[in-house]
Amino acid sequence: MKGSVVPSNFWDNAHDFDKQGVGFSLYHNNKLATTAFSAFIFDKELELGMETTPEFRGKGYAQYACSALIDYCLINNYEPIWACSLKNVASYNLAQKLGFIPQLTLPYYRLAL
Repeated sequence: MKGSVVPSNFWDNAHDFDKQGVGFSLYHNNKLATTAFSAFIFDKELELGMETTPEFRGKGYAQYACSALIDYCLINNYEPIWACSLKNVASYNLAQKLGFIPQLTLPYYRLAL
């Protein structure tokens, strides 16, 4: 999967992700629609990462993949963590739809390139 929120942007390599990470993908007619994965795991916290391919955005598929990852967290005693930019309205709304409640707002800095 290509995008800004994909395992290769969070893990050193595929082997590390295979050994230490977890993810769930949803396919529609044999096409990858969305993936929810562990962006990081620290102690008993797991931050969710999620990416949906452009042609499947807005169809609700991400909710299913994220729900599977949240279930995995709860079954395995991880606290699911969701972090996103406030500008990412779709992610923010999905987090709330899945039951997350905003707890902390941090400034978001980027380098001007």
